[in-house]
Amino acid sequence: MKFIDSFTALISSSISLEVSAYPKPGNVHRLSDHVDKFFEDFVVASHVAHGWIRRGVLRGYRDSYSKYLVGDIIYGMVKESMEVTGSSNTILGIAILLSPLSIALGKCLKEGVVRASRITSVARDVLEKNSTTLDSIALYRAIRHASPSYIRRSDKTSGPPNVWSKDYRRKILEGNYRLWEVLVASSSVDVVSKEVVEGYPRSLKAASYLNDRLNTHGNWNRAVVEAYLFILSKDIDTLVFRKHGARVAEEVGERAGEILYEVEKAGEEWFKQVIELDKDLRAKGINPGSAADITAATIALHNIDCRRRILRKVEQER
Repeated sequence: MKFIDSFTALISSSISLEVSAYPKPGNVHRLSDHVDKFFEDFVVASHVAHGWIRRGVLRGYRDSYSKYLVGDIIYGMVKESMEVTGSSNTILGIAILLSPLSIALGKCLKEGVVRASRITSVARDVLEKNSTTLDSIALYRAIRHASPSYIRRSDKTSGPPNVWSKDYRRKILEGNYRLWEVLVASSSVDVVSKEVVEGYPRSLKAASYLNDRLNTHGNWNRAVVEAYLFILSKDIDTLVFRKHGARVAEEVGERAGEILYEVEKAGEEWFKQVIELDKDLRAKGINPGSAADITAATIALHNIDCRRRILRKVEQER
């Protein structure tokens, strides 16, 4: 089904489009790598993700899920992207965000109503109603495989077990902790989980902002950087908070908002306003990865609503 492939590409391309934007302060972009992650890792991951996201779209379109809703897709995206590139974790947060959207996109294609606002609502509802304990186990496997430094063995949990617990499978099954319950429990400390269980409000707002900025100046790269700063200024970034503490996370968000205000007013000199923050965050080892993940979801929703001319002024296409 050609139309399935076309819509799948609109979601999966968001990974490479997010990482290509520069300079996204503190994150990997086309002009800067991290020690264990290269720009190219994310580009390859975008291609790897396409097949898994297509599986989700088809699953939603055919309404064919029983054992798994999205857990196998999340695990598959994380594991295969790491194996193919040889890198450390690159897309765990992105996989958690995009997998429910893929199921919802398939269901909306079947209904014939394909809008970002509808897809995000369906993604939340289908996850709440249809996720399983096996989805939870698959998510735990993905996290354990990615082994992100910000999820610690010492973390206290209420309800679902610590991801590093030796008998996490038994505890998940005995407690009947479906993926929905796991994400709800995580949402108090993880903005990516919070984004999913709340129905993607940040991504929807940022997608509207991205579209407005693109129509204002017509520069795709600038619009994505602005959307990233917009997201970073609105919420505490989970990764920054867990690695550097609340005060640093708040300061990063405040600086992002201040710089965004200046960038919106700037002309061709906008780049200089952002590059200094990028250099400063890198020098301090600060990586706002949660904002980058939500930026990818933002781009995916923008792409779905636009469908054509996604990198250019799109007002006339709506």
